[in-house]
Amino acid sequence: TAMVRGVVRLCRADMGGEGAEITSDSVLDNNDFVVFVQSFFAEHPRADLGGEGAERVADGVLDNNDFVVFVQQLTA
Repeated sequence: TAMVRGVVRLCRADMGGEGAEITSDSVLDNNDFVVFVQSFFAEHPRADLGGEGAERVADGVLDNNDFVVFVQQLTA
């Protein structure tokens, strides 16, 4: 009997599934980018992903650092 296990990489870039579902779906894809951009321009706290430099925690400011952290997480 063989057992197959999938490895799911969870990270802050996993922001949402398709449609109105705004929850992590364990898949990194274009839907996560769409949800991030929508959240960023709606000034939703879920888009606050990180501060400058090595600080990767919410800093209460929506700025270009959040985009950088999102892309880094998405492509890591």
